[in-house]
Parts: sequence; C-alpha cells; structure tokens
Amino acid sequence: MVCRAVLGSEFREEPRSVDVAVGTDVLLGCRAPRGEPEPRVRWQKDGGDPVRPDDRVTVSETGTLRIHDARQGDSGSYVCVAYNIGGEKESAPARLTVRGNSYVHLRINYTYYLRQGSNVFARFCLFVCLSVCLYVC
Repeated sequence: MVCRAVLGSEFREEPRSVDVAVGTDVLLGCRAPRGEPEPRVRWQKDGGDPVRPDDRVTVSETGTLRIHDARQGDSGSYVCVAYNIGGEKESAPARLTVRGNSYVHLRINYTYYLRQGSNVFARFCLFVCLSVCLYVC
C-alpha cells in the first residue's frame, strides 16, 4: 500500500487587500491549492498570530475568512495557510485596513457668549460620534 500526499504550488484563489469602514462585514477569499488529501485552510495575522474563529470571525469550508462588524483592531496583514500531510503553503499577504474611529471627538470653533448682567460667559461645544453623533455643550 502506497500513501500519496501532495500539495500544489498555486492557490486557486488568494486573498486581496481591502479598505473598509468600521462596522462593515469583510470577506477575504482563499481557495487552497489542489492536493491529496484535500488541503485545509487556516489564517494568520501580522506575521504569524493565528486567527481564532469566534462570534464575529468565521472561516468557511472553502477557506474564506469572514469578519463581521469590522473594528480597527482587525486591521493588519492576513495570510491564508493551506496544509495537509504533504506540507503547507502560505498565500501572498493581504492588507485589511479598517478606517474610522470608534469614537471621534471634535472641538468646534464655535463659542456661545452668554450675557448675564455685565458678565460674559463663553461656552464650547463638542461632537461625540459612535455611529450616531451627539452634540454636547
């Protein structure tokens, strides 16, 4: 009996770099090279940290990485790793950039002058944004 283990050299689909806004759902596609037995896929971030699936992050059976409700902390360089008993192969890295802040604080050059008798009071206003902006004075 002869066991044969092979892992092809070319990914059928490699991940592509993307820029997204905070809160967006992200798909990084990956289809492993052909192989025997059929290769599986795992993902690494920023030079080797394994991507661990959770309630926001999943990997499909075909290898696509899905990140629900992207956050700035999800930004980084992602690599798809195909593996079987014949070895492993890394895709080219793909850069995920998540733009926008969870909180944006803007000081407005906007002053209210309140006059009480002979006294004048200045009041500054502030915008605070997290999906919805609030106006605070």
